[in-house]
Amino acid sequence: MYRAMLRPDFDNLKLEHETYKSLFKGTTAQMAATVPKSNKNVIFVVGLPRSGSTLTEQILDSHSRVTGIGEDSRFSAYFGEKVFPRLIRAGNDIAQFQKIINEESIKALNENLGSVFNVNNASIVVDKLLSNYIKIGLIHMLLPHAKVIHTFKKQTIDAKFSLFKKQFQQTTAVWSYDWGDLHKYFDLYHDLIAHWHKTYPGFILDFPYE
Repeated sequence: MYRAMLRPDFDNLKLEHETYKSLFKGTTAQMAATVPKSNKNVIFVVGLPRSGSTLTEQILDSHSRVTGIGEDSRFSAYFGEKVFPRLIRAGNDIAQFQKIINEESIKALNENLGSVFNVNNASIVVDKLLSNYIKIGLIHMLLPHAKVIHTFKKQTIDAKFSLFKKQFQQTTAVWSYDWGDLHKYFDLYHDLIAHWHKTYPGFILDFPYE
């Protein structure tokens, strides 16, 4: 029933992945060095559902200097809804890309990121919105003190089956209700994670869950 009601939009997801890959690589990533940055210490836990992310956040949150904020979507939503459409329209225009990123990052740092990551005066904040794996390029650019922990299951077949048998709330992981859709999503996901590892070596900590 869920498969009939909820259809994953792979065309839009692939467009988003390819856009971020094309914008955050090589010289473009180096040009972004002039963008205003935040000194916030944030740990982003990213990956797929049922990969040990909740346990990872709980372990980190047990430290006296760390506060977990769960799956906070404000950072992701700001760039997904306000910035990404402008980047799409800019295409491969590097000068326009630089202009957009500078404008929006200033707004985000002043109006958005402060409210998201200022929690109980915590020294370190943990954000467990798993889909932030798509925006690792932005995280690296705007939050140079951030850390990214990528949780995953070593056995891909186990990861897929764990998702396939789970009924999620609302529109979460709508690609998990069909075996073919699972394969498509995993291919896109692994391709983008590999891109980030290649572009920002050492920035992402792979944390397998067994």
